[in-house]
Amino acid sequence: MSDQTIPIIIINWRGLEDTLECMTSALQLEGVSFHIHLIDNGSGDDSARVLQDTYGNDSRVTLHLFEDNTGFTGGNNRVMAWLLEQYDSNQMPWIALLNNDTAIEPTWLRALFDCGEQTGAGMVTSKMIIYDDRTLMDNAGHYMLNTGEILPLGHRQPVGRFESRIENMGACAGAVLYSSAMLRDIGLFDDHFSTGYEDAELGLRAVVCGYSCWYEPRAVVYHKGGQSLNKVRNLRYLVSIQSHILYSYYKLMPGMFLWLNMPLMVLRYIMIFGFDLLFLRRNYLIMHTTAWWEQITVHRSERTKKRRSLFQNRSIRSGREMFSRIEWFWHTDWRRLKEYIGGKGG
Repeated sequence: MSDQTIPIIIINWRGLEDTLECMTSALQLEGVSFHIHLIDNGSGDDSARVLQDTYGNDSRVTLHLFEDNTGFTGGNNRVMAWLLEQYDSNQMPWIALLNNDTAIEPTWLRALFDCGEQTGAGMVTSKMIIYDDRTLMDNAGHYMLNTGEILPLGHRQPVGRFESRIENMGACAGAVLYSSAMLRDIGLFDDHFSTGYEDAELGLRAVVCGYSCWYEPRAVVYHKGGQSLNKVRNLRYLVSIQSHILYSYYKLMPGMFLWLNMPLMVLRYIMIFGFDLLFLRRNYLIMHTTAWWEQITVHRSERTKKRRSLFQNRSIRSGREMFSRIEWFWHTDWRRLKEYIGGKGG
C-alpha cells in the first residue's frame, strides 16, 4: 500500500443512530490509510451538535455541516468536487463512498483497494449483505436490462453464490470505491438526480465510456437498506425513479443500440400498460405515463445536451458491445409476473 490516503464520504440525514454505528465500524478499518469526510446534510435536528461533540477533535475525521439538505447527489458531489480540487490523481487515486446505514468489516477498504489496483477498474463494488439476515445478499453491484432498467445484482440471493470477482454494470454508491481519474474524465453524479438512481447512471456512464466495474467479494458490508429513502418514498418518488430509468437510457446508450432495441422497448411497455389496466394498478399507470411524459417534454432538452457533451470527441463502446453486456427483459419480467400472481393468490 502506498502512502496515499483514501477519503471516505459518509452522509448523515436524520439518521444519527445509524451514523454513529457506521462510524464505529469505519474507524476500525485496517490495512489502508483513510480519512473520513462526515457530512450532516441539513438534518435540522440535534445531529450536527452530536457529530461535532463526538468527532470534532478526531484527526481521522473532517466534518462538513451543511445548513440545507442537498440530497445524496448534492452532498457527495460537493465533497468529491472539493477533494478533486485539492489533490491530483497521483495524490488521491481513489475516493470511497459509504452509506450511514451500514456496518463494515475492518478489511473492507483494503479489499476494495486491492481489487481496484489489480483490475484497473473505474469502480469497485462491495459485497453488500442484508443487515438483518446475513445469509442473503443485498447486492453485488448492478446489472442492466435491454429495456433500460438498472437493477441490484443478486438481491436476496444466498451469500454463498457471490464468492468470486465478477465484472458488472456499476456499483451501489452505498459502499463503493471510485477511481478519481475516472471521475475527472466522465464527471461526478449527474445533478439531474437528488436521491436515487444517481449511482446507476454513473455506473452505466462509466461502462459506456470504456471503464470497467468489478465486484470484490472480500469487501464485506452489512446494509440496512433504504433508511433515508424510506423517509421520502411516495408516488412522486416512484415516478421519479421510472423517469430516471428512461433519462439514463436515452442519455447514455449508443445510437445503434437505441434503434435496434426500439421494437423490444415498445413491446415491453405495451405489455406493461396492458397489465396495469387489466389488474387496475392505478398508481403504476400514473407512474409509467407520467415518467414517459416527463422524458418527452420536460427533460428532453437537458438530456440531449448532456448526451452531446459526453459523447463529443469521445470514443464510446459500440452498440454491439453494449448488447453483450445487458440481460433481456423477459427473464426478469417473467419472474416478477409469477411473484405478483403468487402474491395475489396467497
